[in-house]
Amino acid sequence: MSLTDNPTGVPLEPLLPLFHRLNREHFEGCLVRAGLPLVSLRWSDGRMRRSAGMYRFGRHSDGRELSEIVLSRPLLDPLPREALLGTLCHEMIHAWTHRVLGVREVHGPHFRARMAAINAAQVEFVVSVRHRYPLPGETVGGAPAPRWLAQGRNVVVLLGDTIYEVVD
Repeated sequence: MSLTDNPTGVPLEPLLPLFHRLNREHFEGCLVRAGLPLVSLRWSDGRMRRSAGMYRFGRHSDGRELSEIVLSRPLLDPLPREALLGTLCHEMIHAWTHRVLGVREVHGPHFRARMAAINAAQVEFVVSVRHRYPLPGETVGGAPAPRWLAQGRNVVVLLGDTIYEVVD
């Protein structure tokens, strides 16, 4: 997939610089060893339409270790940058619990403690257990799905001409 292979024609933001920044700011650099990330990062090829991101691990067919973060191009591309940062950081917490702590938990106590610490340390984005982003083509009562805009810790939902503010 090329950097401009998306509906808007605007290049997708490269993930590696964001990963390194978030790793420095919120993971004390421990998701990188010998200058290399402990996980691979990539945008989805366009088929990932139900989940904003995922962390997966296991083995490749040739026996090499698999540890990767995949972010959904269709879901995140039309949303504000805060959604990208919150989703990437969410998946990085999964990688941290697995690769650094050696713990297999989904949204357990280690995950929730790190999430709370990150949310308390900054106001640029919010890490949550569940992402609530509109799905492509989704409708609400026959009308197009609402558009979501993040504003610091608040989310503004635009549904037609009505604005709703959701406060954490």
